Amino acid sequence: MDAREHEPKSMSQDRRVLSPVWNWLVTLWKDVTTPPKYQDVAPLYCQRSLGILPKSSWVRRSFILVAHTRAFEIVVLLAIAANCITLALDSNAPGFPTSRKGQQLQLADYVFTGFFTVEALLKVLAMGLIAKPNTYLRSGWNCVDVAIIATGYISIAGFANVTALRAIRALRPLRTITRLKEMRVVISSMVKSLPGLADVTVLMAFYFAIFGTMFVLLFSGELQNRCGDPDFSLAYTDGNGVVQGVRYVVGDEAKGDICNQPLASSVSWRNETGMGLVATGLESSNGWAYDCDATPSEGHPFGQFCTPFKNPGAEDFPDSVPGYSTFDNILLSWLAVFQHVTMTDWSFVMYNVQDGVNWWTWILHFFVCFMGGMLLINLIVAVIFMNFQKTLWGREETKDPEDLLGSSAQPEADPNASVKGEAATFPGMMDKRSFSGDPSGRQSPLSEEEELRPEEESMSFADPPLKSLLKVG
Repeated sequence: MDAREHEPKSMSQDRRVLSPVWNWLVTLWKDVTTPPKYQDVAPLYCQRSLGILPKSSWVRRSFILVAHTRAFEIVVLLAIAANCITLALDSNAPGFPTSRKGQQLQLADYVFTGFFTVEALLKVLAMGLIAKPNTYLRSGWNCVDVAIIATGYISIAGFANVTALRAIRALRPLRTITRLKEMRVVISSMVKSLPGLADVTVLMAFYFAIFGTMFVLLFSGELQNRCGDPDFSLAYTDGNGVVQGVRYVVGDEAKGDICNQPLASSVSWRNETGMGLVATGLESSNGWAYDCDATPSEGHPFGQFCTPFKNPGAEDFPDSVPGYSTFDNILLSWLAVFQHVTMTDWSFVMYNVQDGVNWWTWILHFFVCFMGGMLLINLIVAVIFMNFQKTLWGREETKDPEDLLGSSAQPEADPNASVKGEAATFPGMMDKRSFSGDPSGRQSPLSEEEELRPEEESMSFADPPLKSLLKVG
């Protein structure tokens, strides 16, 4: 009797569940530890590395296989991650370098610098330095590695300001870009997008210039007004009964409310006999902005009037602070346009303008936000995306040695396949050139009319005699 019949039902279920996981782990282990075939990667490199090591040397052969092993790249990535952790734990606090933790991190810095140096030397011996194509320094990504390693040695030597040189070590995480193919594609596409982005930048400069100037002309000084109470402590009455020297005080509760009418500058106060102080020259409201209540009420015995105060963001600061939301000059106006382009708190800018000018200004704000935030930003994304697609297609059509580093074993090419990409000859199938109709028996190329159609060619792989019948017929 089979032993499986005596197994508990739960064990058999666990085995069925764990079997796919186990197979995946085994496949992953083989993919990581199996080096590629030497004949697949060796043709990419020069005959002699540094003019010393030929391809036939077992030393260079070993270096090439190690450099193309997936496990080697994983170890390098883990070392970069560990180095990032040690950089994050470092500190410039007084006494830290001489502490136990500081000395341990210094030792780790020596170890990582040496490890990355050995990695670079291994690849130089495998690929060559710079003289021939596909050598180490012919790749821009490897030049980034060399520059970062050089800054590590400069930091250790301490030829100049040690603090500044130690900060250069923060560039070491950039080595991750040179190890991950996907990140290399992204960075390459961004670099190739720069010429196209230059045209978009010119368009955006016109956009900022036009709408920035428009904001200054329409809204300059309109966001400074707040509702204030008249103060007559220093006022006096002239010979015509007009009160002079009236000041307006903005209370804390009114600092955040931008107003439009009635303007204190257009109001004149008269000391009427039997009536006291009376405000005259009040302008009518347009009904589409925030107006102060000029009617006397409890807490505001003389009413409130719209008086110049400060721009939003500068209420609790000295007068020298201009505020973050204003259109008083072109630079601050560009900042407001940038908020519309990036859609960062642009609605608050619109609300302030609606309170201080007119509610219908939302049309202008929506147009600026749509043109910048929707069209221009998406245009930038489109340029980057197109170059990203071109970079992907270019890498699929060309063989980059950097893409093969760390790759697992590659399938061996069929020796019967033609170098020019023609289909391989399968057993039992005659070469299609034998049906060229040449009476001498020589194999001559087929004419365009005699070429197999795709349907017939796909059928010939499944049934070779059928191909003969189609051609003879």
